[in-house]
Amino acid sequence: MQRKGMRELRKNSRQGVSLVIVLCVSAFFVAFAAAILYTAGLLTSQSTGRLKEERSYLLAQSFAEALDKELSDPDASFFEFVNRFLDGNQYAEDTPYSFMPEGTDLENLYAGSAKSLEGYGNLRVTLTKEINESESSVSLGGTIPATGAGNYGTTIAELERMTVRRYLVIVDVTSYYDDITYTYSTEYTREQKYALNFWQGEQKLVWDGKDWHAGTAVGPVYDPDPVQDIRYEYDASNVTECKFVENTYTDTETTDTEPPDPEGGDTNGTD
Repeated sequence: MQRKGMRELRKNSRQGVSLVIVLCVSAFFVAFAAAILYTAGLLTSQSTGRLKEERSYLLAQSFAEALDKELSDPDASFFEFVNRFLDGNQYAEDTPYSFMPEGTDLENLYAGSAKSLEGYGNLRVTLTKEINESESSVSLGGTIPATGAGNYGTTIAELERMTVRRYLVIVDVTSYYDDITYTYSTEYTREQKYALNFWQGEQKLVWDGKDWHAGTAVGPVYDPDPVQDIRYEYDASNVTECKFVENTYTDTETTDTEPPDPEGGDTNGTD
């Protein structure tokens, strides 16, 4: 498993899912700049060890905030990548996957990931997806009574407001600076809305807000048979709205004199 973890890091780097692709190096400098500004005043009043701890903490926190902004933007690369991570079969549930900048020395995670980053420390992002047990049995289909030419607007509006919260994703940002590590963890729930499809028997129906139409929105007006229910299904392949909502977060700080084993169990693959 340890060797597999090392291969997974290298494979992710080759496939372009490393942080340098997801966000770009400039975001790293933004995070580090925030750490420098905040801790500059500590130079005259605090020990070197305390200064390193503050800088490591702020490096992780600032980068986590940058990722949080990306997750609020549907056009952002990290937003897109996390959706692929949650939906992709290659990423198992309840299994952490780590991603680091290209050029990272896996034997020395405290070293910069490239010559241009030497002395700036390093960052690792670990993603873990979990099933939201409270909504694991949510139905994606059902029926509504047919009432002839009656108004279905209220019922359909309620169906369209249904939000699916199937997945949770935990985003851990770990900074490596000098001999200090700090992990900033944030948990999100993904909220999605799906397109609705309707049928009566074998006839596909489309509701235009006033009338049913047969086949498409421009098809002939359709009067449902009042003795047969109208069937509806949510199309999970047609997402009409998607957002990530932060749940709770925890901070875990460790001060190690030796870097953690880069082949450790927090970077796993699947057989």
